[in-house]
Amino acid sequence: MLTRNFTMFFYLKKRSNHTEDEHSIYARLTLNGERVEISTGRKCEPAKWNPKKERKNGTREDAKILNAYLDTLQFRIYEIYRQAVESDIEFNIII
Repeated sequence: MLTRNFTMFFYLKKRSNHTEDEHSIYARLTLNGERVEISTGRKCEPAKWNPKKERKNGTREDAKILNAYLDTLQFRIYEIYRQAVESDIEFNIII
């Protein structure tokens, strides 16, 4: 089995031409020093984002729905990674 270092986290990213109050939520995946950023297709206001938890603050329905979506996305990515490692499939993170 190959040794792989894999990390993932969510963060807000403001586009240079962005005029709205909400920023896009991105996921950064790193595998053995190679990094890729992908958009989650979701947005959040910076004042409501908790960078330590990598989730939206609050208990309102919109925060629960967004956080559940991010949890599901994170689970699916880690599951794909786990299956590839268990199958000893050679892969990289570059899309």
